[in-house]
Amino acid sequence: METAKQQAAGQSLPVLLIVVFVANLIMAVMLYGIMTHVGPFTVRSGMISGALIWFGFVITAMATNYAFQGRKPMLTVIDGGYWLVVLLVIGAILGWFGGK
Repeated sequence: METAKQQAAGQSLPVLLIVVFVANLIMAVMLYGIMTHVGPFTVRSGMISGALIWFGFVITAMATNYAFQGRKPMLTVIDGGYWLVVLLVIGAILGWFGGK
């Protein structure tokens, strides 16, 4: 069952899920590339890298966009928190696999 926004965008749920998967895969590859330049892979270093990427690039860009769109600050906090968790998990997984 599609929502009105999905129908308006002209995309089905499977297409949206594929886009999300590919976007997260690209994010993981980019974080991996950055981590290879930072130092040894550990869960801790992966999570720190993820948090720094989030703080330096993700939340700053989101805050700027949301401010110009006139969105409520709490939406920035909620959406930004989601991306922080995503980057922490990706960083932890990369650090865990990289340490093996």
